[in-house]
Amino acid sequence: MLSISAEVSTAEGGVVAMSVGGHVAPGLGEESRHQCCGQQVMALEEAAWTLCTDANTLESQGDEVSLTHFETLILDELVRSREGVVSKEKIIVRLGRDADHYSGLEMCMSRLQRKFKKHFGQQRLFVAVRNRGYRLTQRISRAE
Repeated sequence: MLSISAEVSTAEGGVVAMSVGGHVAPGLGEESRHQCCGQQVMALEEAAWTLCTDANTLESQGDEVSLTHFETLILDELVRSREGVVSKEKIIVRLGRDADHYSGLEMCMSRLQRKFKKHFGQQRLFVAVRNRGYRLTQRISRAE
C-alpha cells in the first residue's frame, strides 16, 4: 500500500480525490459523480467524508453539514496538506488575513469542531498540534 496526499485533474475535467494520511485501498478506483456539484470524482482511497468546495458542504453517507466560506477554506487547506500538520500562519494566509495581526483563527477552529461534533457525533475533525498547527483526524476526500 502506498501513502498518498495529492489531487490530480483528469483530461475530462474530473478530479481524483484522495485522503490525507491514509493508504490506497484495494479494489477502489471507480469513477463517480459527486452529489453536490456533479464533478467527476475517482475514489482512490476510501474516505469517510467528502468536502465540496463549490457547495460549502461536508458530507458523509448522505448526511450533509453546511459550512461557512472560512470553514471551507480551512478544511480545504488541511485536506491539501502533504505534511499532515498545517501551521496556523498558513491557514490564516489562506483566509486572506495578515498572520501577524489576525486573532480569530482559534474561534473559527472551535466553531468548526463544534459543528462537526454536532452533526457527526462526538468524533473530532482535527487536533491542535502544540507549537505546530492543526492536523485532520478524519479522512476527507475533496470534490471540486
